[in-house]
Amino acid sequence: MGINERKEREKAELSQLILKGAMEVFLEVGFENTSIRKIAERIEYSPGTIYVYFKDKDEILHELHHTAFDQLMEVMEKTAVHQEPIDQVYAIGDSYITFALENPQLYDLMFVLRAPMNAINPECEWEDGFRTYEYFKSVLIKAVEKGQLKPVDPEVLCVTFWATVHGLVTLYLRERFQNLPQEQIEPLMRYSLREMVKQYELVTSDQ
Repeated sequence: MGINERKEREKAELSQLILKGAMEVFLEVGFENTSIRKIAERIEYSPGTIYVYFKDKDEILHELHHTAFDQLMEVMEKTAVHQEPIDQVYAIGDSYITFALENPQLYDLMFVLRAPMNAINPECEWEDGFRTYEYFKSVLIKAVEKGQLKPVDPEVLCVTFWATVHGLVTLYLRERFQNLPQEQIEPLMRYSLREMVKQYELVTSDQ
């Protein structure tokens, strides 16, 4: 291995170390309490070293935001084990809720916090979010084409279902369901989402 190759490898390794440390700090103390100094302390490097690799905290959080969407995409793709598109639609909704409840800090980073978006070039699109959106829409299109969902514009369906599940999850994570017994909340969220999908489901005579 040449000198340049070794330097590039070391640079990539340190960048990953910074992101690993940042993720640990973020998950432990949240966005507001995460700082370059705390990240530097976690990986035992100087803050100046981190600034060589990342412009600011927002840029680091954007990289973590990218990693989080990779995880969500992996979860969604696993629902492809269902042969029927309509079954996959329900499975994606359930897996989305599970992911959000098991990873509340990451969910905030992906869909609520403004910070990661500040690091996106104004000329670029929100590729991470759109990737999962387009995947879900492709499943909805298949369900419509097979006559399992009403012939509604898939864009409308995708936005409606996504907004519904996002609203349910966000209300839960922001503790807005305190009027309900704790043990009822998650089942209620899943039931509500299923009832929403059923409003658009076509039931044929042979079902």
